[in-house]
Amino acid sequence: MGTKPSNKERLFGPDLIRALAIVLVLASHTLPGGTEYPILGVARYYLGFLGVEIFFVLSGFLIGGILLDELYSDRLAEISGILSFWKRRWFRTLPNYYLFLLIAIFLDRLSLGKFPDAGRYFWFGQALYYPTPTFFTLAWSLSIEEWFYLLFPLALFVFAKLLKSPPAAVLSVIVIFIVTPVILRFFLPATANWTMGVKAVTLPRLDAIAYGVVLAFTKRVHPGIWRVLTKFSPVGMIAVLGLFGHFCHFGYVTSDSIFYRVFYFCIVSSCLALAFPRILDLTEPAGRWKVIFKKLSLWSYSIYLSQTPVIGIVDLALKHLGVGYFQAHIDRCILTWLLCIPLSALVYRVFEKPLMDLRDRPMKSIFPKLAWKTVEG
Repeated sequence: MGTKPSNKERLFGPDLIRALAIVLVLASHTLPGGTEYPILGVARYYLGFLGVEIFFVLSGFLIGGILLDELYSDRLAEISGILSFWKRRWFRTLPNYYLFLLIAIFLDRLSLGKFPDAGRYFWFGQALYYPTPTFFTLAWSLSIEEWFYLLFPLALFVFAKLLKSPPAAVLSVIVIFIVTPVILRFFLPATANWTMGVKAVTLPRLDAIAYGVVLAFTKRVHPGIWRVLTKFSPVGMIAVLGLFGHFCHFGYVTSDSIFYRVFYFCIVSSCLALAFPRILDLTEPAGRWKVIFKKLSLWSYSIYLSQTPVIGIVDLALKHLGVGYFQAHIDRCILTWLLCIPLSALVYRVFEKPLMDLRDRPMKSIFPKLAWKTVEG
């Protein structure tokens, strides 16, 4: 199947975008000042929201590129092609997810004296439509991605069989994955909490990743349009800044507004998609900046998953030490960054990367005993 570029061929643009996204997310959860200066709290919240939306569009672009390679090479014409895609995705995403899910369950047991109701988290079914539970809340974005990885290739497989035209199949599936979530959001309760009842639900947010697939399709099939988009990237960047200013000015969004419940996400994703092309085409810079962005990109998944337990442990330690309120916020920020990044680097090296490397090996070489029993049985 179409493979992800090796480390020697890593593209700088996606690394830069991914590094920026994780910095925004971590900053939103650690920077002090939101209590004393409410506008800083609003700005922090939007930075975290923006960071996750950046991840969505980038994932759509990268995964869309892989699926297009599969489709145009006819490997997606067979079920084996879909299974191969899923195997690679799941070896990339599931081990780390389950590691930190188990850590979250263990920490909940220690702090509350009982195990949380976490069964649906193992198959990403905790918030398919409404609402999102409060346990292990960062899983909301991972659920959206995993369901997209499951459903989009299946839909592409079906439409490729029906339409006999790869471009028509891709466009048809993209339209479905953009329009259907918009309709689902329209029927979400107007009284829902915008953060956990709209932003963080799974099926009504699948369109966030589909916008990245539009970019991948444009770059592969319409290079002339892609060159035009690279020229308009500054317009997208200005629009993203405008959305940030709009959010900070109003200070909140509500689900009772059809605009914020239904269409606001479309605007954010569209602006990000417009801003990306020039960045995605960037060549590698010389010197240490390249290394910094690459490392943050490589560790970003572990950083995203580890931040919650690290912040929780830091908060407990500061409370136990009796650190004052204002000083605790500063210490919390510094300690979280100092602990989270090296911890994530370690997790990537000893756990995430070794398991991820298994995705290129045949299943019988990963589970030789199982394969032997199957043959002998």
